[in-house]
Amino acid sequence: MDAGQTIRTLATKLGLNDTAFDADGRLTIELGRGAVIHAARLDDHTVEWSVPLPDVDFADPAMMRVMLEANCLGAGTGAGRLAVDGDLAAYFCERWVVRGMDEKETERRFDEMAAVAAYWLGDGADLLMERAQASRHNGRDHVPPPADEDMLVMRA
Repeated sequence: MDAGQTIRTLATKLGLNDTAFDADGRLTIELGRGAVIHAARLDDHTVEWSVPLPDVDFADPAMMRVMLEANCLGAGTGAGRLAVDGDLAAYFCERWVVRGMDEKETERRFDEMAAVAAYWLGDGADLLMERAQASRHNGRDHVPPPADEDMLVMRA
């Protein structure tokens, strides 16, 4: 399967008409209840999915820390990750290498991704906000000391 076939498979599953990547390799799918998924064709066999998380306030170290904690070993993000873009918008993202995937696998992975994205659009966003606020209140977020030779720590 290639990126175009992946989108056509999902268009059929979701009942969408004329769904294809634009000239820039981008596509937006509206799932209802304000949920939007963006797809970007990185190459013929790689699709990057991103779901905007409009309720996540991320513009401080506390929020960035809890987002990174959620990403650690896929805890709460599954095969995806929480991220921010250059405009400082928060997203749930997942990258697919679609070579070798069939229609069933494509549909299954999309269902899983949509379920995880729905969590981050609702309860997950609330949890991030609560944990970041608690971190701010406890003063856990401070500027780290300047790096020097003694700061190097490696784990195997």
